[in-house]
Amino acid sequence: MLKRVGLLAALTTALACPAHAQGTIKVGVVTPLSGTYAPIGKQVRWGAELAVKQINAAGGVNGRKFELLFEDEEANPPVAVRKAEKLLQQDKVDLLTGTVNSGSTLAVGQVAERNDRILVTTVSYATSITGAQCSPNVFRVNANAFQQSAALTAWLS
Repeated sequence: MLKRVGLLAALTTALACPAHAQGTIKVGVVTPLSGTYAPIGKQVRWGAELAVKQINAAGGVNGRKFELLFEDEEANPPVAVRKAEKLLQQDKVDLLTGTVNSGSTLAVGQVAERNDRILVTTVSYATSITGAQCSPNVFRVNANAFQQSAALTAWLS
């Protein structure tokens, strides 16, 4: 459910991009589809596909439909950067989402900022993503590691 809500936030954020005010909204999903993190990436894929199916079936947002373009980043930051650049430069996506490990999220966040696009992360936990290395182009829709630890500590006390 959290991944679906996160993707919905990412998709509606794309509507604020004036450079792409008409037509299909292309969403680049940079997620691990192979390797150790593949099970999480598979969940990201399922959530994204379900959200887009439901949103498009309801007419999209303001009449605009969504298209997902997936790239396997293998939970490897250099690969994630290369795949994000491809999605932005070659495929002309409007925003990025899907990163699940903090290293990839931090690296792809820099790519998003350089390309004046948005990255929405729904899983990564490092506090630096929206803390010390915060970028105005990166949005987190999940609790960070500190928030989760504080909640657990309060519960255990």
